[in-house]
Amino acid sequence: MKNELDNVNPAHYKQGAMQTIDVMKAKLTTEEFRGHLKGCVLKYVTREKLKNGIEDLEKAQWYLDYLIAFDTNQPFKSHAEIEEMLAQQDVLEAGLQDMQNRLIREAGSENE
Repeated sequence: MKNELDNVNPAHYKQGAMQTIDVMKAKLTTEEFRGHLKGCVLKYVTREKLKNGIEDLEKAQWYLDYLIAFDTNQPFKSHAEIEEMLAQQDVLEAGLQDMQNRLIREAGSENE
């Protein structure tokens, strides 16, 4: 489940249907946008000891992951989104395992 208090990519970064970063990507040239992403990585890495520690490193990682996805033409998924998808997958797999166990028990009771 997505954390409502996500300080790495807070809800106020999304206005309407678009996130602020998507507006920037649409308005800046490719090199300007890449420069913005790299600048954010540098900013958060260099200030982490003086300001927000691990949170700033997570922000730097978010921008670096975004840059890698952008440069490789891949859809971007943040670590929080990936963790949420993995948690949902775990729930589905547990449900499937329960269903399989129930079917095996039912098949066994029919053979008795």
